[in-house]
Amino acid sequence: MPLDPSLKARAEHNERFFKYVSAKHDEFADWAVVAAFYVAVRYVDAYFQSERGDRPVDHIERNRWVATSPKTAMIFRKYRELYQQARTARYELSTFSERDVQRLVSNQLIPIKTHLLRQ
Repeated sequence: MPLDPSLKARAEHNERFFKYVSAKHDEFADWAVVAAFYVAVRYVDAYFQSERGDRPVDHIERNRWVATSPKTAMIFRKYRELYQQARTARYELSTFSERDVQRLVSNQLIPIKTHLLRQ
């Protein structure tokens, strides 16, 4: 089933922002982590809007849906790691390197996006 077009467009919009801030290398690596997470959020929302006709109202509900839905449970660990790293970047003021961002994209974001686009 194709992803909800308006939410998929928002995910692509967030991806463009992610590419912009991540091009600034280490200077904005913390924001690149947050942006990468919000790319995943919008792909997840687009998937659930298409699959269920609804989307989660907050992060708690979104985490639960991803963890318990048969077609998304296998990406939950990757999604949760991206979620936790984004929280760390925003609320714990941790620093990230360009390499950290690349690792999160390769190990979490790309597999999440790929999986959802194949559903």
